[in-house]
Amino acid sequence: MIRNTYEKFYRYSYLVLDIGLILISFHLGHVFRGLNYNQTLHDQVLVLYSVISWFVIIRFTHFDKIFINHWERLITFFKSILFFGLTITALGFLFKGAQYSRLLTAYYLISFAILDYLAHHIIDQTIINWNKGHFKRNVLIIGAGRMGKKIYEEIKRHPEMRYKTVGFLEDNNTDETNFVHNKIIGQLKDFEKILKT
Repeated sequence: MIRNTYEKFYRYSYLVLDIGLILISFHLGHVFRGLNYNQTLHDQVLVLYSVISWFVIIRFTHFDKIFINHWERLITFFKSILFFGLTITALGFLFKGAQYSRLLTAYYLISFAILDYLAHHIIDQTIINWNKGHFKRNVLIIGAGRMGKKIYEEIKRHPEMRYKTVGFLEDNNTDETNFVHNKIIGQLKDFEKILKT
């Protein structure tokens, strides 16, 4: 609903970051193993396969979303890395002629796991801290019925969108509006007066 554009930007930004981290990790795997990184055709195919498989895996495990809960990110991260490790190991066995030992694959996966987790965690925490109080947009919800409640819950569920509910305008106080009774700040006829304040 509200967050579609923001989430697409976030996902594509992380995909670009992850591609860079895959390249860096692949190079670090060669360095830790003591091998020269010559960018052979086998290397390029493995990197391309890594990028494609990582994109599919993060979409499947939903690792490319903003996580408020640290434990949720950790569990999703381990699932993603497990699947990624299995796919890279499987491809490494296909290229027997290349210099892909299990140790090189392990160095590659470990360096990628560390770099990727740190990058995602740091960026998520920066976004969360940035959204706690800065640059929030005030929202006045007209109607405190079912639709007003859905909008209010959507705003509360996604603090990364930086919306702050100022209150509700409601003409009828019923049992359906009790969930926000203390946030009803006036009636619909008070709309212009409330906007000026």
